[in-house]
Amino acid sequence: MKKKILSILAVGLTGLLCLTGCEKKDPYEEAVAKMQDLDSYRLTYNIVASVETEGITLDMPIKLDMAFDMKNHISKVDSSITMLGMTFTTEGYVDSNDPNHVITYQKTIGEDTWTKSVSEEPSMTGSDILSDIENPEQVSSDDSIYLYRANISKEVLSEVIATASTDATDSSMFQVNGDTTMDIEVDKETGYITRLYMDLTDAVSVSSEDVSMTKMTFEFLLSDFNEVGTLTIDQNIIDNAMDQDMIDAMTYADTYIDAIEWEVLYDSYDSYTNVDLEYDGPKPDKVDVQIVDGYVTDGVIVVNGYTVQIVDGEVQTPTGSTGLLF
Repeated sequence: MKKKILSILAVGLTGLLCLTGCEKKDPYEEAVAKMQDLDSYRLTYNIVASVETEGITLDMPIKLDMAFDMKNHISKVDSSITMLGMTFTTEGYVDSNDPNHVITYQKTIGEDTWTKSVSEEPSMTGSDILSDIENPEQVSSDDSIYLYRANISKEVLSEVIATASTDATDSSMFQVNGDTTMDIEVDKETGYITRLYMDLTDAVSVSSEDVSMTKMTFEFLLSDFNEVGTLTIDQNIIDNAMDQDMIDAMTYADTYIDAIEWEVLYDSYDSYTNVDLEYDGPKPDKVDVQIVDGYVTDGVIVVNGYTVQIVDGEVQTPTGSTGLLF
């Protein structure tokens, strides 16, 4: 009897302590912890951007569908952007198996060619975005979600915009002016975070004097938790993708040829070796080209460690540096 009374008192005391001091687990913190253990998931970016130039407003809806295979450290990205009634699509993969570098494979818009770039910086995932959110506060809830709101720093916002960069929307197009807020939805049924939303109209501007930003919103939808499956990169892509640094070298050489031909327009030249012309690119290490009737016909331009051959006026695939960082 004495033991029974003590048990009842213990239960009652535990209940009293919980009423006065036990803290209920926060749904957001539980969701973040749960999402760290995901094997796979899908993250969809819906970006709405409107800019005004010369009195004309241009709407640019952008969509990125990203699938993450956390077990195999592979992600796949399908992106589209619509401008002036035309939609451009591309796809890519990110391989982060090596802790020292990340390899990105990107399909060129409008072409059936792939490029490869190597970075020592890991790409930002949905989990990375969540880990950078500090002290979100619950502002409301309904039958299906808990709604939280958090301040997002200028630095984190810059990273998010860089993650959404595509061939058609280089993140350098945008200037981040300050902090903003993010709305976060936690699904009550699954316990996962399913939606993030930011209105960036006042926080971001376009890096151009002739263009003004009239609207920009970011929506992130998270879904297919542990349902994406295994992602792989086709071996044909791995074997045949061109290094992005190599393509950049070809572009720089082609642009430098334009500068040379403008320079020799009113003079008679048989050859040209000047590396000091102003143009949109790095200074060449070497220029040795032949000139016929004001046009570059043959020779070499060495830029960024790549030797670019010019044959019959055409830029050839460079040789030299691998472009890799390891």
